[in-house]
Amino acid sequence: MNKLLLSFFEKLVRTELRQKSAQHPHPESMYFADMLSSIYSEREKLIEGLHQLMLEFRTEAEMEWIVRTYSGSIVELANVASQYIHPHETAQSAETLIGQSTWNGLFQAALSALSEALAYIEDKFYRYLDLNSKVPVFYQAVAQLKFDESMGLVIENFSAAGVSEKLLDFIQKPYLEFRTMRAPNSVSYQKLHYLNALMQEISGMVPVDPEDKTVERQIVKKLRELNYNDSDFFEWSTQEITEIAQNLPPKESLDQLIWIQKEINQIQHMPGMAYNPLRETLQRQLQVWLVEEIRFLRESRASELMDTSPEGSGKWKYFKVVTQFSVPQIGYILKLLCDMGYIQNTNKLELLNFFSDHFTSLKRANISHGSLRKNYYESNASVAAGVREILTSMLNQSKKGLSIILIGLFSF
Repeated sequence: MNKLLLSFFEKLVRTELRQKSAQHPHPESMYFADMLSSIYSEREKLIEGLHQLMLEFRTEAEMEWIVRTYSGSIVELANVASQYIHPHETAQSAETLIGQSTWNGLFQAALSALSEALAYIEDKFYRYLDLNSKVPVFYQAVAQLKFDESMGLVIENFSAAGVSEKLLDFIQKPYLEFRTMRAPNSVSYQKLHYLNALMQEISGMVPVDPEDKTVERQIVKKLRELNYNDSDFFEWSTQEITEIAQNLPPKESLDQLIWIQKEINQIQHMPGMAYNPLRETLQRQLQVWLVEEIRFLRESRASELMDTSPEGSGKWKYFKVVTQFSVPQIGYILKLLCDMGYIQNTNKLELLNFFSDHFTSLKRANISHGSLRKNYYESNASVAAGVREILTSMLNQSKKGLSIILIGLFSF
């Protein structure tokens, strides 16, 4: 790697400007003009040098290494320069500060040159960047001004359109968190990219017609597409789905959940989007949750659906065989009988539903379908030992009865 490309800015930012600004309150006009000219000249050399450097490398690994090494060094130098510029000046235009002929203006000129070099890397070689690396501090200041200006208008328009307070809170949450990330090197490329994309997408959804009541549904859909995998938003989403399902008849409730599942499965995530990169995607979380909800609803309603058929009606509809077995023991015994071929029903779900509907256990008058199904498929050593003891007792009882019959025959 050509280490000379950044040598001018290394010396300028880390040594020369720091020392001279500590010795003199203002730069001499001649020095200011000469240094400003040198900064502009070195900026062009830096960008051209980066361009030539990229052409020298052929493999993906080499490109990734050179891009990440130089971008990291440039960000580090940019942060050093930012330390000598007042926070409220960081977001001002470079021309404003440079035109004041101050040390701040020279630091700003150096910062602008470094930012142009970084922008060149980001534009031409974005796919080689480490998205978890931190952006320069001045990026945060510029972004904060933009977000503050845009968010106020978005919230005002959404409020007028009747969007719920809870949904407005979710929209604002990432930007309120961003406000607290003021420490140097605290915001990653991934985070800033996500915030920019979210602001762009949400801003474009502001309803023109105040009577448009579909805007909330559009916001939720967009947050799903942007992988807004915040834990609070996931919990709110599941509660919303649950309320929809509970307010419908059983059959319609199941159909609605299946329809929502289809919508979730068809979500097209925007590439690289994640509110929290360390969490599972929102789509995956909702998929897992919906599978369990649909399975539970199907099993809990299965007996009712079966009872509506001719086979489920009649005098045996409410009849139950009272047993002294536990639910795990019933499940294990059924498993044994099926595995050995003594019970030949191929539809295990119907078989288990039948036994849960018409048998009682030691502690439960009503056995749930899910409980019996769980114990049918699970292996448990203590349950197996208990069943063996029951079978042994039955075998002994059978032998005892046979012995009495044989004794009677011989006596006769």
